[in-house]
This record gives sequence, C-alpha cells and structure tokens, in this order.
Amino acid sequence: MNGLMQAGLETGVPVLSVSLTPHQYQDTEHHNAIYRKHFVDKGMEAAEAVLKLKRVVIAA
Repeated sequence: MNGLMQAGLETGVPVLSVSLTPHQYQDTEHHNAIYRKHFVDKGMEAAEAVLKLKRVVIAA
C-alpha cells in the first residue's frame, strides 16, 4: 500500500486498490452464492468511491 500511496503522491493521480478475499471460503453452492453477491456489492462500493473521488478531483 505504501508504494501505491507514494505513486499517487508523486504523480498527482489518485491510486486505489481493492482486495476481495473471502474468509473461510468453501466451494459449495451456498458459499458461492454468498460470495458472488458480496463481490458484486463490494465492487459497486469501490466504483462509487472512484466516482466520488473523480468529482472531488474535478472540483479542485
């Protein structure tokens, strides 16, 4: 993370990183359904963060 933050500071371009790591994952239909939804939800949250950041950068 330090390298990503440093790259953003040096270039003036925000750098974001998202890690989606399941805890205690088991390859079952039940877990696949839970994690599929979780990954979609977290992906949408990450996309929303990017859009918010873009608005802040444009406004500056």
